[in-house]
Amino acid sequence: MATYSSLLQNVSRALLLEYDLERFLRLIMDALIAETQAEHGMIVVLDEHGRHQCRAARDRRQQDIPDPSARRSKTIINEVLSSGRYQFHGNALSDARLLGKSTGSITNLNLVSIACAPLRDEAGVFGVIYLDSDKAEALFNQGTGVLLDQLAQMLSGVIRDLQKRATPARAPAQTLKFNGPVGEVEVIIAHEKMARIYRDAEMLADKNIPVLLTGEPGTGKELVAQFLHSKSNRRGKWLAVDCGTLPYETLVSELFGHVKGAFTNARNDRPGLVAAARKGTLFLDEIGEFSLDSQARLLRFLEMGEYKPLGSDEIKRADDVRIITATNKNLPKLVQEGKFRQDLYDRLNDVVFELPPLRERTEEILPLANHYLARYGKEYNSPDLELSLAAAVYLKQHRLRGNVRELKKMVRRAVLGCREKFIQIEHFDFTRPQNAADAAGDERNFKAAKEKIVGDFERQFILARLRETGGRVKLAAKISGMPAPNFSNKMKKYGINPKQLPSE
Repeated sequence: MATYSSLLQNVSRALLLEYDLERFLRLIMDALIAETQAEHGMIVVLDEHGRHQCRAARDRRQQDIPDPSARRSKTIINEVLSSGRYQFHGNALSDARLLGKSTGSITNLNLVSIACAPLRDEAGVFGVIYLDSDKAEALFNQGTGVLLDQLAQMLSGVIRDLQKRATPARAPAQTLKFNGPVGEVEVIIAHEKMARIYRDAEMLADKNIPVLLTGEPGTGKELVAQFLHSKSNRRGKWLAVDCGTLPYETLVSELFGHVKGAFTNARNDRPGLVAAARKGTLFLDEIGEFSLDSQARLLRFLEMGEYKPLGSDEIKRADDVRIITATNKNLPKLVQEGKFRQDLYDRLNDVVFELPPLRERTEEILPLANHYLARYGKEYNSPDLELSLAAAVYLKQHRLRGNVRELKKMVRRAVLGCREKFIQIEHFDFTRPQNAADAAGDERNFKAAKEKIVGDFERQFILARLRETGGRVKLAAKISGMPAPNFSNKMKKYGINPKQLPSE
């Protein structure tokens, strides 16, 4: 018989494709049919006119059912929709509970085993999960009904959420590929603003105008810059420098070069990145960290195409270099504070792409996590790893301060630390480098997040079993598959009184 835990893992896998409602539902039905040994299964929801609308209809061969409306018991589906309670029938052809009812489809299709459970939200029942078999009697029992009902409770909110999100403007996650500085680059895009940024970037790729990329650390600013270079007709080099880590003399030398004796250890003349980027692209990251002196040199270069190597009075001219800049600072605020030149800011912001943080594009979190899971799983010889449901929920709820960069590191740590098939929440914390103060704070946050997810699930599961059995603890424990003492301990832990169950 099917187990709730095995179905939970299948739901976990399906959640990784949560941007595609139809595919999500097909994956769920395939898993449910396999676990219960049913011949057919479907998810039926009510449309705005109260008519049955089949969102997924699958058979045991994991194929779509051609005409699902003719392949189900409408009588049982209508009863479950009306009563809001699950039903199971070991032999529907001779079940006394169906006497006197319209059972034409049951007879015509020779349906012997049937199970059906309601999907409900705050407004009431909006659909059902339905299973049947025309080959095996007594395939479904009380345990199957409870299992199906529990799964329906868990899926109802997910289905409703996906229905709300499945608008024509929202496309599935796409993988954008281009040739980067060191090989092929893959970018996962599932957010309309990110898609628009890359569309606009491709349109501007051949236009030799300054581009300023803004956004929090880890949002993908350098990837957009690389994309601009890749899609342009420039055949020169792509060169990048992190301006935030270099002192003034080093930065000027790095950009514009230096002459012998310009500073200690300057034993020879050295051309800078501006010269090396001839007919190419120079990416200046963390432009907001430039000192005012560095800003003056950069401004002259942008306005006149001229520069002086450090320690030299000789004026040199750049040969067709495109400048792309990026910052996580608020440059207009720095201008007001006198920390950034207004004239330089005016030169840089001809085109500005503001990259949203990951918390504003949550639909990309799981596709990105799945992408990095596949990459690192292959790299570290763990190609079959998958996210558990708890891990997927945790990633969606976790505050990713480092955005995509942090998500990437978390998945990599999890792959390194997981020795099972499914990644759990604790694997994200594997060998994380941190100081003692941060470790204490992060441990509390980690445990709180994990305990909340697990606790909410356990409490709702136990309440559902007790409601099904009218508060009979031993029967509820038996149906759930838990030893009675463990079930009672969980009840005490969550303060559940079987004689005073809260309403659903």
